[in-house]
Amino acid sequence: MRQLVYVSMLACSSALALPVAALAAEKVKLSLGGYYHFTAYTVDQDERTVSSNGVAAQPLRSHGFVSEGEVYIKGKTVLDNGLEVGFRAEFELEADNAKRPAPSAGFGPVDSSLQYSDDLIDEVWGYIEGVFGRVVFGQEDGVADLMGFYAPRVSETNRIDDAQTYMFEDPGQPGRIYAPNGLSLRTDINETDDSTKIIYMTPRFFGVQLGVSYAPELAKNFSGFVTRQDNQLNQQSQFWEFAANYTQTFSNVDVAAYVAYLMAQVEDVSGPEVDNLEAFGFGGQIKYAGVTFGGSYKQTNAVGGSYLYSSPLGITPSAVWRDRYTTTWGLGAKYETGPWAFGLNYIRSTAELLAAGAKQHGEAYSAAVSYEVGPGIMMVLGYQHWDFWAGGTLAATGPNATPVFFGQQFTPTNASADMIYLETALSF
Repeated sequence: MRQLVYVSMLACSSALALPVAALAAEKVKLSLGGYYHFTAYTVDQDERTVSSNGVAAQPLRSHGFVSEGEVYIKGKTVLDNGLEVGFRAEFELEADNAKRPAPSAGFGPVDSSLQYSDDLIDEVWGYIEGVFGRVVFGQEDGVADLMGFYAPRVSETNRIDDAQTYMFEDPGQPGRIYAPNGLSLRTDINETDDSTKIIYMTPRFFGVQLGVSYAPELAKNFSGFVTRQDNQLNQQSQFWEFAANYTQTFSNVDVAAYVAYLMAQVEDVSGPEVDNLEAFGFGGQIKYAGVTFGGSYKQTNAVGGSYLYSSPLGITPSAVWRDRYTTTWGLGAKYETGPWAFGLNYIRSTAELLAAGAKQHGEAYSAAVSYEVGPGIMMVLGYQHWDFWAGGTLAATGPNATPVFFGQQFTPTNASADMIYLETALSF
C-alpha cells in the first residue's frame, strides 16, 4: 500500500501541473529517425573438439558479417502554459522471432525463459517537462542507467562495455554468446532494462540533477496486459532507482559525473543464498581540446552483472545471491580532430559464484579509429581482445543452468578471442 501511495503522489504531481484549461498550440507532430550499423569482421578465438554435453563440437568460421539497427518515432508539442509533452517509440530492426515465450501466440519453438524474445519494440514512453522537471512514463531505462556517464568510445555498436554486436561465440554451445557463468562486461546499472516504469528527474541546479524511478516488477506490456503475480519463485520486484549527476564547464574543460543506486525486494525465496537485489555505480568524463577521458564502476549482487528477467511460468532464471558480488570497471580515452576520431578502451569484471571461493573473471580491451565520410555516415576500423578465466574448471551455475542470453561455460573455463572489424555506421 505504501508503494502505491508513493507512485500515486509522483503521478499526481505531474498531473497537477496541467491546468484543466491548458490547450496545446498544436498537436504532437511525429518524426522519424534511427541508425543502421553493418560490420565485417574476422575472429581468432579458442575452440574445442567436444561440447559441454559430450558430443563433437562444431568448428567456427573465422569471418562473417553482423548488423544492428533501430528506427524510432518521436514527437513533442508545447502547451500554452509552457509545458512540453512528448512521445518516443523505438523499434529493433535486428530482433529475431525464432523463439517465443509460452503461452503467447506466435510461431517458432517455445522457450519459456524468453518472455519478450519476439518483441520488436525496444522502448515506448511519453513525458511531460516543465519548470518542475521531467516526468517519464512507459518502457524506458531507469534513472540509474539514463543519468550515467561512462568511458568515451569511438564505435557505438562494436564496443566492449555493453557490446551491441558481439562475435565471441561459445564453441561448447553453438549459436550462443560466450559469457561463462553469465558474466556480462558492462558497467551500466541495467537490471530493470526497459520494463514499464515511472521516472522523475529534477531541473538542473548549478550543474546538479537528481532522479528517481520505480517499477513494480520486470514487465513490458503484452497486448495491453501485464502480469501482476506477487509471489513468484525468487522474483525481484518493487524496483527503486536513485541517481544524481553533475555537468559543468570550467573555461575550456567539460566535466561530467554521476552516482546511482538500485534496490529491489525478492518474493518467494527458495533458499538462504537468495537475497534482495542491490546495485551501485558511479562514473564520469572530462574533456579538453578534443581529448576525452572517462570511466565507470558498478557493483551488483545479480550474478554475472547481467540484467534480470522474469518467466511467465513463475520461474526466474536470473540469480541474486547473498554476499556474492560482481564488480565491473572500465576506462577509456578518445581524441577527435576534424572528421577523425581515435579511441582506446579497457574493461574488467569479476563475479563471485555460489561455490565457496569460486570466481569468474573477464576483461577486454580495444583500439579503434573512425572517419566521418559525411553527415550521418561514419567508417570505423577497430581491434578487440577478450579474455575469460577462472583459474580452473567451474560448474555452470546461476542463469547458465538454463542458458538464454548468455553462453554456458565449457571446459576449460579459460578462453580468449582477437577480433578485427570494419564498421559502416549510418544515422538518420
